[in-house]
Parts: sequence; structure tokens; C-alpha cells
Amino acid sequence: MEKSLRKHLANCAAVLASENDELTVHIPDNLTHTQLRRGIDKTLFHPNKRNVNKLRNQHSIPSDIPLIAFVGRLDDSKNLMTLVHAAKHLLDHSQGLHLISAGKGYLQERVEKILGKNVSFAGTLSPQKVAHLNASSNSFVFPSTLEVWPNAVLEAKSCGTSVLVAPGGGDVYVSEQNKDGIIVDDQSSSCWAAMIDELLNDPARLTRIGAAARNDVETKPLSWEDVLQEDLIPIWRQAASQ
Repeated sequence: MEKSLRKHLANCAAVLASENDELTVHIPDNLTHTQLRRGIDKTLFHPNKRNVNKLRNQHSIPSDIPLIAFVGRLDDSKNLMTLVHAAKHLLDHSQGLHLISAGKGYLQERVEKILGKNVSFAGTLSPQKVAHLNASSNSFVFPSTLEVWPNAVLEAKSCGTSVLVAPGGGDVYVSEQNKDGIIVDDQSSSCWAAMIDELLNDPARLTRIGAAARNDVETKPLSWEDVLQEDLIPIWRQAASQ
């Protein structure tokens, strides 16, 4: 990120210099300790985007079937099959559910063979449609264990949706275990199945976690405006002054 920022500033300097032969801009060496954080559009990703009937109609899902959302690449980097096998375990034990997956990847055909009519593939969605999916689902499940800033989890929380995440993945956005999200430590599909089953059969807990998730987003994570004002503009000013 630091290298990219320095390159971008250098490019800006080059453009300015081309318009004014007397302008010289020095990129300070102390930019090596800067950090550009990730933000969230709290207005776009909001609980008011909830429209369950519309989502069910889009994918022909009965009204009594719980909805689970997943947003990300359909490949092994996201540990998607952990979720898929957990869902299959629950379906085999008479726990109804429907997985709606947003994203593309080589695992789609394999997932469809395992879950059949109990999975829908939404493909690559616009941010507005991702917000609708998140806000209208009972839970957002993200088993990836290798993430830096998984905005998919932050977007789900911002929509007031309960999130289940893994250590090393979405846990970076869970402030307090079992309050604004649930971190599933055991990466076996049976453990994920047990936790999903527990939540789906406790609507009050789902609602409570979802509300806490939205509150956490409102009070702690940054908006993109904050990122601009706190992370970018000070560095630009520093570079210009030097």
C-alpha cells in the first residue's frame, strides 16, 4: 500500500510539473509509516435495504426457509467448501436453509452438485444488490481464514446482519465475540453446521447480534470520508509542504 501511495503521489507530481516548469515536488521518505485504512459506505450498506420477499421471489425460495448469504470468490481461498459441507450436513438432518452466493469461481459446479436446489448463484453483484442480499438474509457466513481487510464482512455487519467468521479472516471486524459477531474457532464443517443450526433456531439471538453489528459499524469502523480526511489528505499536504 505504501509503495502504491508513493507511486500515485509521484505521478501526481509529474502531472503538475508538466504544467509548470518551475514546480518541484519532493516525496518525503517518512511516508514509509503511513497506513491507508478501509472504509464503508454506511448509508448504502444499511438495514433499510432489507426486502426479504423480493429476495425470495428473485430466487424462488419458499417463505419458511432461512436464508444464508455468502459474498466472495467461489474458490478454495475462501474455504467455501467448509460452508457447503456444513449446509449439506444440516439439510441431511432436516434443517431447512438456502444458501445465496454472490461471486464467481471454479467451485460453482461442485457446490451445485452438492446442494442442488438449496443454493442460488447470484453472480457478481453491484454494491446496491449486495446490500439488499445482506440485509435480507438471516445470517452472513464467511469461513475464509486468510484475509487482511475483508470488506464483505464489514458490509454485512453494516446491513445489520449477524456474521459467522473464522479466525484470520473476518474476525478482524468482530469487536466482541458473541456480541456483534461470532468467531468459529473450529474449522471443521460439523462445527460450522452446529453453530449455524444454533443461530437459525434462535431468531432473537440473530436479531440481537445483527443490531449489535450495525451499532459497532456506526461507532467504530471508518467511513470513506474519514479515510480521506484522516489518512490521505494529511499525507498529500505533507508531501506538498516538503
